[in-house]
Amino acid sequence: MVKNAKAVYMAGDGDPFFSRHYRTLIKRIRAVYPDKLFLLHTNGQLCNEKHCRELDLLSNIHSVIVSINAARENTYERIMCGARWKTLIKNLDFLLACREKGLLKKIFFSFVIQKSNYKEMAEFSEWAGSMDIEVRFTRRYRDKNTLHYDDEVTIFDEKNPDFKEFAHMLQHPALKTPLCWLDPESMSYLKHACK
Repeated sequence: MVKNAKAVYMAGDGDPFFSRHYRTLIKRIRAVYPDKLFLLHTNGQLCNEKHCRELDLLSNIHSVIVSINAARENTYERIMCGARWKTLIKNLDFLLACREKGLLKKIFFSFVIQKSNYKEMAEFSEWAGSMDIEVRFTRRYRDKNTLHYDDEVTIFDEKNPDFKEFAHMLQHPALKTPLCWLDPESMSYLKHACK
């Protein structure tokens, strides 16, 4: 399967730099397919030069998706349990330098929309745009333990008292730039903004 792939996507269910399983898998793939490119999905906390060198990845990363979910330090540290904003910014500087040197083709930011962060969507899009980074906004936070959507953080429910404000946020000009992508399910809520 890896042999015929143009690139290998790693994670989405955990950070490839934190998971021993992913690190081992990356090393094995690099040993057998030294030219194989990687698309990494990370929270950015360990995505730094040290870890990229340890995994011999500096010249083999095609793209990085960084899950951030906030535009402000306090929101970020509340949502991303255990993560530190200053570490994220330092590691983003490293990724931007890699992109500038041509070692990395693309950087994307992902943002899971929820009750505690939807008010920062436009600010987040503008911040990412200032670095020429595409943003992917996705729908709903899912509780990992119960596999159901958590009503407290779900902003997509019309019964949520903040739903109308959220629907208006979806119409903000910063969310309509070429660098901004809202998943189609999120876009379907635009019709509620004018009610």
